[in-house]
Amino acid sequence: MNLNKIRKVMKQKIINFIKKNPVILIVAGVIAAVAIYFFSRKKKGTTVDDQTVLPVMESDLSRTEDELKLVAKTLFNAMNRLGTDEQTIFKVFKELNSEDIKFVFNSFGMIRYFGHGVGKILGNKLDLAGWLKKELSRNGEYSYDELKAIIEEKGVYVL
Repeated sequence: MNLNKIRKVMKQKIINFIKKNPVILIVAGVIAAVAIYFFSRKKKGTTVDDQTVLPVMESDLSRTEDELKLVAKTLFNAMNRLGTDEQTIFKVFKELNSEDIKFVFNSFGMIRYFGHGVGKILGNKLDLAGWLKKELSRNGEYSYDELKAIIEEKGVYVL
């Protein structure tokens, strides 16, 4: 048998197999689409490269850098749980000065958010502003708008 004849026979066998098993073709298509998505999307760099970095006057910080990094972790922990701890979030921001807030936003970095919907499956990398938008309600006590007003009163416009 020559090579062309073998190719024709194999091609026909594959076509017949696909005609008899269309589910396999659909599954293969979904797998291919997911693979293309993951391999073709823009690769992210470090967290600093992926977020807007706010300029900080380190001489005006009211706490040490290590303490403020711990504050960023505290905010993450207040949101990364079943039910957001709004009281902790508001308490933290009320106690910080403008430079502290900027440092905390920078320290928080970009963290994958596994919230609601598609994000729960794939997760989206969000900075602190993105996490706060997702976790705080739009109205009522401890709302996103209320927190935004507190932060903006201190001269920081990040939300």
